[in-house]
Amino acid sequence: MDSQIYAKKAKENLAAAEACSNAGYCNASVSRAYYAMFQAAVAVLIHKGITPPSGTFGISGFKLWCLKILPRGKK
Repeated sequence: MDSQIYAKKAKENLAAAEACSNAGYCNASVSRAYYAMFQAAVAVLIHKGITPPSGTFGISGFKLWCLKILPRGKK
């Protein structure tokens, strides 16, 4: 998996968020910004050598995957 693919998607979605915001489409802007954040987070993890599972991998799957791989604080 190539982190640059996800980084490119993040940049595209961030540009779309800005365009939507400038056009007054607030909800669409927030949606694109949220998706840009998701794509950027996946890019960083792949760049660090942490590869997400194959198959369908949306935001909800990403959240569950992060819960499995990220260290948890001590109680």
